[in-house]
Amino acid sequence: MPNILAIAQYERAGAADGDEHWCLVAVSTAGQTTQTFEIIGGTHDYAYSTKEVKILRSTSLCGGCAVGEFQEDGIQWLTTRLSEVPITHNNGEWNCRNWVVDAVRELQLDQRERPAEARVKINPEFSQRAILAELKEERESAKRATTISSRDY
Repeated sequence: MPNILAIAQYERAGAADGDEHWCLVAVSTAGQTTQTFEIIGGTHDYAYSTKEVKILRSTSLCGGCAVGEFQEDGIQWLTTRLSEVPITHNNGEWNCRNWVVDAVRELQLDQRERPAEARVKINPEFSQRAILAELKEERESAKRATTISSRDY
């Protein structure tokens, strides 16, 4: 079974619908934890961050979608490679969602230009439009599930 690279989205307290936090997650078949790759902070001080989490225990996770696969030894490679993805500061139109899309596009480019060295295989049908649609569906599904589970029967 392959290891999955996915985009995860998390609700942000007080944020409008569609303004969720996005990050990349490496879901390994070998363990219970997931490695996240993200930018944190605000527009003036965004910084790359990675950490190991138990993603299914998160109460703010509101969906995600797979964008590719990676080799078991790919976590360290991903950690280093994603640290090289440019971060834009002091631009209110740029955020974590832009960084995630840029990161996936760079991995796609690596795959095309150096296929023998690529440790990640991005789904050839990856597109920003498809991701936005899938994450919107995931978000709405998560809301329905929360509404149903919070009803008092």
